Amino acid sequence: MGEVFLAWDELLERRVAIKRIRQGSPQTHDQRERFRREARSAARLSHSAIVQIHELIPDLAGDAIVMEYVEGTTLGDRIARGPLPVREALRLAREIAEGLAAAHAAGLIHRDLKPENVIITPQGQAKILDFGLVKPVHAEAEDQTLTRKGILLGTYCSMSPEQASGGDVDQRSDLFSLGILLYEMLSGHAPFRGDNPLATLKRVIADRPPALSTVRDSIPQGVSDLVDRLLAKNRDDRPHSAGTVIRMLQTLEASQPISSSDSVSEMVTADLTKLARKSERQTRPLTSTGGMSINRRRRHVVAAGAVALVAVGLIAMPIMTRRAPQKPAGQLANLREEDADAFLLVQRRIDSGEAGVLGPEFEEIDRIVRENPRNLGSHLLGIRIALKLYQSSRAPLYLDRAVDLVQRAKALSPHNLDLLGLELQVDLENNMPHATAVLDELKKLLPPDDPRVLLATASLVERQGRWQEAMQYLTTAIEKDPAWQNRVKLAQLEAHHGLANQARDLLKAVSSESPGNIWAQETLAEIELSYGNAAEAERLFLELTKSSQRRNPLTNLGQAQFFLGHYEDAMKTYRSALDLAPYNPTILLDLADAEVELGHFDDAWSHYQRALERVQETERFRKARAPDLLIKAQCLARLGKNSDAEKMAEEALRRSPGSPAAQYQAALVFSLSGNHRSALKNLKSALDGGIPKSWFRCPVFQVLASEPEYQRLIVST
Repeated sequence: MGEVFLAWDELLERRVAIKRIRQGSPQTHDQRERFRREARSAARLSHSAIVQIHELIPDLAGDAIVMEYVEGTTLGDRIARGPLPVREALRLAREIAEGLAAAHAAGLIHRDLKPENVIITPQGQAKILDFGLVKPVHAEAEDQTLTRKGILLGTYCSMSPEQASGGDVDQRSDLFSLGILLYEMLSGHAPFRGDNPLATLKRVIADRPPALSTVRDSIPQGVSDLVDRLLAKNRDDRPHSAGTVIRMLQTLEASQPISSSDSVSEMVTADLTKLARKSERQTRPLTSTGGMSINRRRRHVVAAGAVALVAVGLIAMPIMTRRAPQKPAGQLANLREEDADAFLLVQRRIDSGEAGVLGPEFEEIDRIVRENPRNLGSHLLGIRIALKLYQSSRAPLYLDRAVDLVQRAKALSPHNLDLLGLELQVDLENNMPHATAVLDELKKLLPPDDPRVLLATASLVERQGRWQEAMQYLTTAIEKDPAWQNRVKLAQLEAHHGLANQARDLLKAVSSESPGNIWAQETLAEIELSYGNAAEAERLFLELTKSSQRRNPLTNLGQAQFFLGHYEDAMKTYRSALDLAPYNPTILLDLADAEVELGHFDDAWSHYQRALERVQETERFRKARAPDLLIKAQCLARLGKNSDAEKMAEEALRRSPGSPAAQYQAALVFSLSGNHRSALKNLKSALDGGIPKSWFRCPVFQVLASEPEYQRLIVST
């Protein structure tokens, strides 16, 4: 039904493949438009397991598609040489499933997944051809295909039952075809092929092939069971998504040893790209005592990496500490008498660190602002709380409210120094160039050694990734103004960059001076979670959650519970945290990891996708920071998009130079992608920065176990 030509792209000097409908096949206008629409849709796909579409060339004699040229052999040719080793078959099936997942996410169904439409590259990687591109418009007698309304819907022996009976198809139809592929790879023959097209169709619709475990003794029962589920006649009995299948294949693949019987392509892939990063990406520990699962290792990073996010919120509450408290009379100007006590009560709770649940505090201040539109003090306090709520929940409505309050406050007092500081903090979230301009204005109004200038400069340079400079500015500011907000901010920055003992000492001093300060207590518990004992961290966070149900302590409590293997408790805790902060991508990741451990694969896949979407939504408001990029990198690695994940990790390292937490996360991403050299480089840097060796003993890093450098750094005592 089509013709494919090898061609030379003179402009870019590369080989390409050009495909067109076979000449002489009549095409109606509607059929041509359908062809073009599907080609454009598929061209938006960018995945290592899908052959890339470069261009659509319209022509009256027949449109043509310019595609990536891929060297290699078809999966059909590989199967013709005999059944594949189990591990190789699982790996190829998983790579094909990753391509399907990317296409399904874009709303495309392949409809003709068969061995002839999968290329195996010289490096052993699977690439899918003809991704819903050319639906044939003319059937010849020898074609074993089903025609409906003049459009070929697929190949008989690779169809799903609903496709063979002329019904509607969805992503589960592709999963049935994937099951056929896996059956063929492991058995050496197609499970439904008959002597003629009609016999094949009948088998697809009605017959169940023998279980693989009865066909070949070396097939593990788990593999046979998965194929049986994929080949279920009722689509509701199949896995609901390609993501679910990927998780199952990862676990099965990881359970298969690499042996000398594995094919050459398998070993090449293991060394160069895919096998190592995938085989260790299972969702459970290898043994009951053999280190942590992938979820466990990532939580350490969240605990350490989240410090910077929380720190931003703390310095914003208040961002500008004063050399002397402002007189109440100034704060209460233009404030109704009946609202004065309410305002002062909220302000005292915020400034003392005793206010844990900020939602009610914000509602009260927001009411005061509405009823007292000319009172500057309530506007400033409202900005501080709204900003903290946004940084905690990532709900855009709080950032919008902070921006609105800044504008209203500027109308009341455009040159107020505290307002300038708060405006800078808001701009750091969504307008970095203007934040720099605000800092320049502040420097014109105050001496360079004023603590307000120093604190504002620290915030700006930290966001630019210059954390050592930020620490210097903070230290100098604290010498002039030792307010608890500034010291907690410095402790968080120290912990984030591996100086845990210094951070502990500073926080203990703050807690001793103000025992009711929950922010200092919470930060101390976070450091214990990152660098100390999970059971002790659980105890500390349980105490914090008894006094109030807040997102951050709940999230960290869930992490501690997860470390201890209490997955059911962790999942419940994360769901409670997600109720408080439904826009927070880190919670979505944590929840997904707990669901994976409990076998809730469909829910986990959905939450990984949502976590990635949340970060992408945030990028519409502001440029992505290093923590955002690292969250995206982890999502992408979990979803099998390893090239994109590596790029994200590299960019995060550039934006957060010298951060041990960032280096650890980058090592994780590179391990998943099979980039041993970069993984080991970042592993060593993270160790030098204070990250414990135990973090690198979890299964995902076992791909590096044969590396001498890994043995020297992690295994040797």
